[in-house]
Amino acid sequence: MKPLWQGEKLRVRRKQLGLTTAELADKTGCDRQLVSMWENDKAAPSGHFLIVLSIVLNVNPKNFYTFE
Repeated sequence: MKPLWQGEKLRVRRKQLGLTTAELADKTGCDRQLVSMWENDKAAPSGHFLIVLSIVLNVNPKNFYTFE
């Protein structure tokens, strides 16, 4: 099974928590543009940022992927 990044899942969770892209970027130590790229499927977070995102957003990293 191949994991496919799903940026929309990140966007939904961020909005559920009432965070802006800038606030999420600040909490994860990256910039707003990078968060936007992740949410728009133009990039997927590296292992480090995936772990940080899962901690900040309180979700399992697998929740951001679909598996084919």
